[in-house]
Amino acid sequence: MMSFFEAGGFAMYPTVVFGVLLVISCGLYALRADPKDARVAMVLAGITLSSGLLGWARGMCATFRFVSHLPPAEQFTTLLVGSGESLHNMVLALAILVLAGVVAAAGVLRRAPTTSPPSGK
Repeated sequence: MMSFFEAGGFAMYPTVVFGVLLVISCGLYALRADPKDARVAMVLAGITLSSGLLGWARGMCATFRFVSHLPPAEQFTTLLVGSGESLHNMVLALAILVLAGVVAAAGVLRRAPTTSPPSGK
């Protein structure tokens, strides 16, 4: 797990910070079922995804800049490795979003009405 985190580089840190805040806000929504908590969770979900996307883009920029200085025989392999490492940011962001979605689903289930709809008779 640590090598996964290290491979993503510095951009993994803001993704984790925003992701932890997202999971906490989804937990609060699951406990209190307050629509305000749901709005905060949606904003944090967007920030978490954006942070992962920014980390991926930054990593790809660094990879392309580095590959341009290599001999042609080494460029393709280095491009593949650098692209894979850059994608770690997106994988982390998406994994956190899935976890937060599961937690938020508990809040949605709590808000669901417990009575059955009228039968239409």
